[in-house]
Amino acid sequence: MSNDKNTSAMIPAIAGQVPPPPQQCDGQFYTVKASDTLFNIAQRFGVTVQQIVAANPQIVNPNIIYVGQVICIPTVTPTPAPNGQLRVLTLGFLSETGQPLPTVNGAV
Repeated sequence: MSNDKNTSAMIPAIAGQVPPPPQQCDGQFYTVKASDTLFNIAQRFGVTVQQIVAANPQIVNPNIIYVGQVICIPTVTPTPAPNGQLRVLTLGFLSETGQPLPTVNGAV
């Protein structure tokens, strides 16, 4: 895969040149539009180019997609925080002027 993030979707030269969509899609289908790239499609849907390519075995070369081609945008589950808990590492209280507030035994 080249590093060119601006390789836009091509208009098919021959009828039938556009690959069919994948038979299974764990996500949603998207129809490629003029000026689309896998990079900007990935950004739009919050996935990576690699995840799109993995979900679309019909994409032989990630630098070549076609206007009108239907691709699968995979659903990506966000990684939960460890143990599902959030922790505050540091917390500081400031006055309206930005000065730290005085504390006594850890209390403000």
